[in-house]
Amino acid sequence: MVVSGRGNNGGDALVIARELHAIGARNLTVLLSHGEPADGSQCATNLAICRTLGISIRDGAEAMLECGWVIDGMAG
Repeated sequence: MVVSGRGNNGGDALVIARELHAIGARNLTVLLSHGEPADGSQCATNLAICRTLGISIRDGAEAMLECGWVIDGMAG
């Protein structure tokens, strides 16, 4: 699971999700910790790419109970 905030750190976490997907990671989930990022932001662009790739996007913290590992992209 990749936990993404709404700012630049969240955008970086989404790039990690994309790269993990590109090398074959499956059952990959992105958790949006604070909702959707602002339109036009780097984070929003990378989120759109993740969605296009078919990466699961969730917004409830309970999703963290279902994962084996977490990448934190919320705080710098």
